[in-house]
Amino acid sequence: MKFAHFADCHLGSWKEEIIKELNMQAFEKTINTCINENVNFILISGDLFNSPFPPIETMKRTAKALRTLKENNIPIYAIAGSHDFTTTGKTMLDVFDNAGLMHNVCPEGKPKIYQDKTGTTITGMIGLAGGLDKNNYLTINRTELEKLPSPKIFLFHGALAELKTKGEGMPMSLLPQNFDYYAGGHVHETIVYKNIVYPGALFPNNFAELEQIQNGTFMIVENNTPKKIELNNKVINITLDCTKMTPKQAEEELLKKTSEKMKGAIITIRLQGIMDSPSQVQLKPAIEAYKKEGALTVIKNTIQLQPPKTTGMTIPAGNAEEIEKRIIKEKSKNPDIVEQWMKALSSEINEGETKTNYETRILNEAKKLLES
Repeated sequence: MKFAHFADCHLGSWKEEIIKELNMQAFEKTINTCINENVNFILISGDLFNSPFPPIETMKRTAKALRTLKENNIPIYAIAGSHDFTTTGKTMLDVFDNAGLMHNVCPEGKPKIYQDKTGTTITGMIGLAGGLDKNNYLTINRTELEKLPSPKIFLFHGALAELKTKGEGMPMSLLPQNFDYYAGGHVHETIVYKNIVYPGALFPNNFAELEQIQNGTFMIVENNTPKKIELNNKVINITLDCTKMTPKQAEEELLKKTSEKMKGAIITIRLQGIMDSPSQVQLKPAIEAYKKEGALTVIKNTIQLQPPKTTGMTIPAGNAEEIEKRIIKEKSKNPDIVEQWMKALSSEINEGETKTNYETRILNEAKKLLES
């Protein structure tokens, strides 16, 4: 038996069009690799999309890639993650399931049992924001799942406390026992602990991940042995400590970083430190110089660049998402609920969606949260 396992594709997540395209290409390349490797089936452990309502173009290309798998007789078994599952139970996975392009292993939050043509039993549990899926594990019929015939695989999307993955995580004991392979997602790093496997993200999902992880990863598993496959991205990280610099000096230092090695690369610029008038730093000259050398795109982060003697709240280190979660955790008595409200109210209007329908959808999401 040979299968592929990937997660956290977050298709449609990047606002920068070039990086959004690279993200989609990583997914398409992974699909082609699975075909060339002659895998028997594919597991997707959550967050195929970055939102429950991805852009139309993203859905079109995803459907095309999934159809290619169907033509090659390679089934997909997937669960929704915290990003592509709404509080009302909606997920785009149901659309692809109804079209015969994949199997949604946990429709509406209820594990469904599949028997693959290889004889492998496959089931799993969705992932919810704020670790709210813990409650679902307490209500499933564990006895039924644990008595399923082997070989059997359980898909899940969430951090595990014992593995010290990101977030607090749920106890490992909540997972149903006696499965041969636990296909994890949500944790954007590669972890193999006995038969519990996190493949890592298929593509970096934010600025910090482009700095720290850079490459996407997934697993090809043969005879229960996972092998990590890397999807290499050319990323050049530039970090400049601007302490004691003037804005002009910072601009000159950035220009000195210009190199022919930037051709075909994603360039990240992180400015940090304490300087007078940080808002006066002009990044445009450096960005234009980098692109002239052939850089694919240049993205910047100046959140850690601050003026001296700031008053009020000090901005902690980290990307915007990390900072939001930290502040919510510190200031709120119920951070899980706050995160759900923020996610519901920050949903963007979908392509082709009228303003009236958009407002109705947001109000319905808010109503569901009030009733929960």
